Amino acid sequence: MSHRRTRLVGALLIGILLSTLGIQTSSAKISSCASSKFSLWNHGQLRGFNIFAEHADPSWETNGPVHWPYTQADFTAMANLGANYVQISQPGLFRMRSPYAVDAEAQANLDQLLKMIRKSGLKAVIAFRTGPGRNEYAFRYQKDYDPLFSQHLYETLWNSSKDQTAFVAMMQYTANRYKNNCVVIGYDPLVEPNYVSTIDDKTSNYPSPGDFYANFGDSIHDWNQLTPRITAAIRKVDKTTPILLEPESYGSVEYLPYLKVTGDSKTVYTIHNYEPQEIYTHQGSNGTTSYPGLMDTNGDGTTTLVDSHWQSIHLQRLLDFKLKYKVPIAITEMGVHRFVPGAATFLDDQFAVVDKFGASYALWGWRAPGDLYYDFDFRMGTDPNNEIPQPGNSLLEVLKKHFSKAPKLL
Repeated sequence: MSHRRTRLVGALLIGILLSTLGIQTSSAKISSCASSKFSLWNHGQLRGFNIFAEHADPSWETNGPVHWPYTQADFTAMANLGANYVQISQPGLFRMRSPYAVDAEAQANLDQLLKMIRKSGLKAVIAFRTGPGRNEYAFRYQKDYDPLFSQHLYETLWNSSKDQTAFVAMMQYTANRYKNNCVVIGYDPLVEPNYVSTIDDKTSNYPSPGDFYANFGDSIHDWNQLTPRITAAIRKVDKTTPILLEPESYGSVEYLPYLKVTGDSKTVYTIHNYEPQEIYTHQGSNGTTSYPGLMDTNGDGTTTLVDSHWQSIHLQRLLDFKLKYKVPIAITEMGVHRFVPGAATFLDDQFAVVDKFGASYALWGWRAPGDLYYDFDFRMGTDPNNEIPQPGNSLLEVLKKHFSKAPKLL
């Protein structure tokens, strides 16, 4: 990109940034809540749920209405279960194509969610699934998932310096808008970085972390070269709100040791964890693999006992990262299909392991009214055919047991 064009794009984005006012509150309250935001992450105090939003257009272009429509009752119910925070997984506030205008629908959705979350006494992390150079199809790399996959996938973020500059500007815009909002206790710039999937899609070979960074480390494709730029942009306008960073490969713990710390004193390092995903947590309603039990976790024909000990070993890299860099950690997505055999025991063991590590966490996910995808809706119990809330089911009891340890936040 020419220097002149870079200046024009920068001027446009700065103009958008300066023209927008954030949600304001009293200066004394701002000072008080700003100083306490990061401390909430230090000792694994946060327990919560993911909520999900996307543009309703079937191609997931960043325009048009955003769904799903969460209500005040949803957040009140979360608080009643013992949750104290919500991970808002939604479209970013800039559109994905140049000139990267503000996504008014996504912004209005976020503003409304934060108002309801505030009213329920919860805190929130703003987590962006999309933005300049990326649409929702980035999460659906399997070609057999959708016949329109190749037609609709838009993920130029990993190859375009222009998109990356706009993405950085989007995060500065977001931080400037919400820096004085005491409900917001974190910015998660990008849900599940996944350039690795473009390699798998082209070659049918999912690279190991070592191979990936040997070939792509320090290149434009490397998430590690974008995170310092995002951090610096946020810190120019917001010195205190924590930043949450997750590693490549959809936030997997295997890639966590390769995530570079930025040196920012208020950054939380996070992962997503659904393992063992293919063989257990995401099996269909007719699946027979039970927890605890012997499972072929690597697809190599050998089995290992997957139990609480296995979960502790699998997540050890997360604890190692915390101890090595002396930083707070979190699992911002975790969960299991509600109907798989042993789901309640699996969650009980996983929560116990994560509690021991001193990590905050958010379960996937809280289903909004009207969303017909019930697989993760623990309120419906363990019967895959049930679509009516079952108070007192085994999954809810496990949640209440562990979420009761979460402190109420002012």
